[in-house]
Amino acid sequence: MIKLLKYSCIRFQEEIDANTINELRLILKNGSKVYFFTFDPKELILNDYFLQQANEKQLLLVYEIRFNEELRGKFEYFNGDVPDEILNLLSKYAPLFNKAQYLIEHAPLNQNIIVSAGAGTGKTTVMINRIIFMKYMNPSLNLSDLALITFTKKAALNIRERLVEKLKFYFKFTNNSLFLRWVQEIKLMEIGTIHSFAYTLLKENQSQIFEGTNLPISQFKYRRKKIIEEVIDEFHEKYPQEFSRFKYI
Repeated sequence: MIKLLKYSCIRFQEEIDANTINELRLILKNGSKVYFFTFDPKELILNDYFLQQANEKQLLLVYEIRFNEELRGKFEYFNGDVPDEILNLLSKYAPLFNKAQYLIEHAPLNQNIIVSAGAGTGKTTVMINRIIFMKYMNPSLNLSDLALITFTKKAALNIRERLVEKLKFYFKFTNNSLFLRWVQEIKLMEIGTIHSFAYTLLKENQSQIFEGTNLPISQFKYRRKKIIEEVIDEFHEKYPQEFSRFKYI
């Protein structure tokens, strides 16, 4: 089994040399996501088929840096442990680099985070990456101990599928069976709607909350219909003239 190195690597080098391709391939094959910054055209990297695939799956992110005198030489940092001044410079000269998402993804494990952003801004992607980062940084964490709560069943299914798909990409690039074991853990993750999560909590604690052994679920469709009818009838009795305007709506 290939030993995992780090979750991610931020790497900058002014020029792409003869060793760059092989070095990036090695980092990726060891399971590390790569943020690569350079003055050179990114096509010099992405012409390699393996690196092109990694880029498509967002395991390799390549940024062309505008030439400047502040970023020089070659450096790399791992797991989000990057000096603020370096992150600020990378964000300044590589506009496509999303510093905010990077900081959320690599935040300390004990940090509470609130993300407020519009539709299509990458919240789900960041959340999935955040989960994988947490697993890397705390290997004893079982993914089945995590809960993801959404508003719709479709969204819950989408998150589970994307998380499984991402880990399968890791396995493909590393040939490390560890990622397949992580996929198995996902099967027991609580990923669902607010209602399904609440039902799970009630089910687990029903002996302390309810007298009976059964926990029936009702959508209250019939009762809701009756309440609406009662309200309409009451309005009709109190305001017959006003009601006549709406009775055919």
